[in-house]
Amino acid sequence: MNIGKFFTRKADRQIKDQVSRFFESAVAKSGVSVSEDTALKYTAVFACVRVISETIASLPLFLYQRLDRGKRKATEHPHYKLLHLKPNPEITSFQFRETLQAHLLLWGNAYAEIEWGNDGWINGLWIITPNRVNPKRDETGNLVYDVCLPKGGIVTLSKYQMLHLKGLSYSGLYGYSPISLAREAIGLGIASEEFASRFYQNDATPGGALKHKGQLSDKAYERLKKFWNERFQGLSNAHRVAILEEGMDWQSVGIPAKDAQFIETRKFQKTEIAAIYRVPPHLIADLERATFSNIEHQSIEFVIHCIRPWAVRWEQELSTSLLLPGEQDNYFYEFLLDALLRGDTESRYRAYATGRQWGWLSANDIRELENMNPLPDGKGDIYLVPLNMVEAWNSKSETKSVRTETRKYDYKRIFNNFEPAIKTLVEKIIKREESDIMRFVGKEKEKARIEGFIEKFYQEHSEYIKKNAVPVFLTYAGTINDFAKGYINGIKDCDADAFVKSFTDVWATEHNFYSHRYLKNKLQKTDDVKTVFQNTFNEWKTKRVEKITQHLLVRLFNAVSLEVYKLNGIQKKKWIAGENESPFCKDLDGKIIPISDYFFTRGTEIVKQNKKLKLWRDIKHPPLTKNCFCVVEPVIVKVSL
Repeated sequence: MNIGKFFTRKADRQIKDQVSRFFESAVAKSGVSVSEDTALKYTAVFACVRVISETIASLPLFLYQRLDRGKRKATEHPHYKLLHLKPNPEITSFQFRETLQAHLLLWGNAYAEIEWGNDGWINGLWIITPNRVNPKRDETGNLVYDVCLPKGGIVTLSKYQMLHLKGLSYSGLYGYSPISLAREAIGLGIASEEFASRFYQNDATPGGALKHKGQLSDKAYERLKKFWNERFQGLSNAHRVAILEEGMDWQSVGIPAKDAQFIETRKFQKTEIAAIYRVPPHLIADLERATFSNIEHQSIEFVIHCIRPWAVRWEQELSTSLLLPGEQDNYFYEFLLDALLRGDTESRYRAYATGRQWGWLSANDIRELENMNPLPDGKGDIYLVPLNMVEAWNSKSETKSVRTETRKYDYKRIFNNFEPAIKTLVEKIIKREESDIMRFVGKEKEKARIEGFIEKFYQEHSEYIKKNAVPVFLTYAGTINDFAKGYINGIKDCDADAFVKSFTDVWATEHNFYSHRYLKNKLQKTDDVKTVFQNTFNEWKTKRVEKITQHLLVRLFNAVSLEVYKLNGIQKKKWIAGENESPFCKDLDGKIIPISDYFFTRGTEIVKQNKKLKLWRDIKHPPLTKNCFCVVEPVIVKVSL
């Protein structure tokens, strides 16, 4: 029997059980009637209920199957979509969870009828408002639920037919109503709001009295009272001039709001309600004591101390009520709280770098957490192992030289692992250039205006590059730092933050300079600007993306490595040519120079095998040419005693 459908209509507000009527008639000491309905009209209560309910509703909720080690999403289970997508044909999972969580926060209980099908699976979950339900024990001691129907009468549902979420409870049979327990605090807040409304209704002016020397007749009294209220009460009548007849005088008898600490009272009540629901004040727009340094920690505390307990209540009740007893050992419901605990981009990437380099995260694991597709052909499923770590029980491994092992390390392994992230970054940067510039070019035909727009765009584009590049480069630099330090058994780390920001500043300036100059030259040589520019960007999105990605991989790798070597006292460096390198790189293979010197300076022309190479920058380390995967290694001097 599906009685839950009755409670989706307005008629469900017409029938109240005795407990609900008692709560509605309960009056706080402030003189205000406080019920679950009236409390929701108080802004602080509404804000707390809303932020918690929406948070619970927005969290991903999945049905999992337990494995020998770990878990997997049980997508084939008939109940998988029940809480993940649609609990019944009329409502979404978000709306369902939002409504039940609101009931929990107001009544302390939330109910939904479980509609079981003839095949033994659940057809739907139907919300029932808590003021219709009375949980009790029957004559045999079993838990049952009496449910009031809109048109009269009571239907009794068994425990297996009811999903019952309970808040704080004394008996475990039903939860306490937070509204009834906090009635006095809420009543005082409502009274403060009502006082404020009446205060401003009178033009924010305290009440007073008209003084008359004699005695007015009843008719004169009523006429004066009506005239005075109509002409001078309310904001619309503010600042009108009053003319007092027959020697009358005005005397203020109200208490000014400031003297009554009215504003402070309202602030305190707002904070008190937030404390009752364990919601950080800044989440209900109380920013008086919030700072940029503590809001992030308050948000984390909100997840741990407020959202997580509610999530656990949900998970355990769903797992025991919606799964058959024989399934409960193998399946369970669980919220994903990771989304709420994610830090800013830089913090996340640092955490990913740690997990990646120590072997418990693969590239695809990280991409999944960042809502990205896996790398093709299984390239992202490789787990890295630090080469300077050995098994505790492997005595032979202990005798091996860490430096010997790390010399065998394939540099391209690091390049391959970070190539997707850097390539995505470069694609994003060039895509913004194409989008903004082509949008303007599509509307503007005058070359002078186009040239002015491009110049202004690239002046501002640097900040966009830095914002997106720094987190990626920091992660890459952290891995390089650990590799280089392990190579020489060093103890000093590179100051990644300062180094990466400086590196990014230089690269962003170079990138914008060459992009701007190239487009400017194209603009001067063509009349069909739109077509020429679009062809340029199409070429950039293929060939130039690959070129910049390769350049950044090698350039940053060697720059950070050299910084680590210098910090740890290395005096000389050696050029190591990669495989299939150009004749220019092969000619440099094995060349040793002081660690701070340049292999070549800017403007140098190199001729090799009838090929000429003119350098546009100082070469302290690779890359030297296109597709150059050379590296610099430290020259370690052995001292004989």
